[in-house]
Amino acid sequence: MRKILKYPFIVIVVMIVGVLSSIQLTKESTKFSDWENRYLEQKPKFTMESYLDSSFGKAYETYVNEQFPMRKQWIQVKAVTEQILGKVENNDIIKGQDGYLFSKQLFVSEQLEKNIRKIEQFANRSQRKIYVGVIPNSYSILREKLPKGTPNINQDSYIRNLNKSFGENKFIHVVPIQEILAVHKEEPIYYRTDHHWTTLGAFYGYQQVCEEMNINSIDESQLESCEINDFYGTLDAKYKGIDVKPDKIIYYQIPIQSMSVNGRLKDSLYDMKKAKTRDKYGMFLYGNNGLTIIRSGYRKVENKKNKKKLLIAKDSFSNSLIPFLTFQFDEIYVVDLRYFLGSISSLLKENEIDSILFLYNFDTLSTDNHFYRLK
Repeated sequence: MRKILKYPFIVIVVMIVGVLSSIQLTKESTKFSDWENRYLEQKPKFTMESYLDSSFGKAYETYVNEQFPMRKQWIQVKAVTEQILGKVENNDIIKGQDGYLFSKQLFVSEQLEKNIRKIEQFANRSQRKIYVGVIPNSYSILREKLPKGTPNINQDSYIRNLNKSFGENKFIHVVPIQEILAVHKEEPIYYRTDHHWTTLGAFYGYQQVCEEMNINSIDESQLESCEINDFYGTLDAKYKGIDVKPDKIIYYQIPIQSMSVNGRLKDSLYDMKKAKTRDKYGMFLYGNNGLTIIRSGYRKVENKKNKKKLLIAKDSFSNSLIPFLTFQFDEIYVVDLRYFLGSISSLLKENEIDSILFLYNFDTLSTDNHFYRLK
């Protein structure tokens, strides 16, 4: 006993670990972290198969890390310590100039080439004009705000090369989103604390889509704007450093006839309940869903056959752009391939859809492994 007491620091550490482990064993697991805006790992079920293939051990390690008592406080201490030491990066999030946070991107997944091929194969089978727009991420357009020496990939070069590849397909028409965003890079076209573009950035993207489709776009000044303050986005949820200023979300009052989200009718383009949560960007189109059908009613069309219909395959960036397209299209069929389990070809045929748009941010286009559903 006396020998043990000679090492009080070790005794204290063992006691702390013992107390925290006891708390973890008895406390109920947290399912969703509002602070981090994500679901946390739950206690995995033990099976001999999962034990032998090591998946149980990996899942249990993640579970322990994500359910650790006082986890929020430990994360905050780590983030503050990193900043005190002069580091500009925490949890793969880089802090740049003017309060902007950026994702760290050192390489491009092989999935990118696979996804490009899937879109091209879809275009060849459809044999109709398909518009494709790749949205650059903030670290590409706002690279001057990154700390000097940041080793992020040259995303602009990648986008230009894949646009060239798409342009060689006679059925694909490229929408050069990065060009119009580069022109407006001095404006607030990206959130500081979130990986999405702002509604202003989305509006410029919408203008580019309309230009390439040879249709007139709506004038922003004609719309009534609304604000949602105190928005801390996905990048802040990972960064967790100090001195992070919140963003604000701008959205526009755009009435519609109806909107169906996975078969459930909605009377608005926006889920205002989300505006009261941390995941405020999720208000646009009620977040990401398999199939959303919007009927706008702006154009007075007597013959149903004259209705303009658009199918858009997209990720979450498009959620803040699509409301603007309700002025140009009578019906918009919004498909998120991550959650859509139906047949794209059947959807096109049954609804006599005449326009198709693929709109993805570069990071998602590089990593999403659900493009096989285009078959």
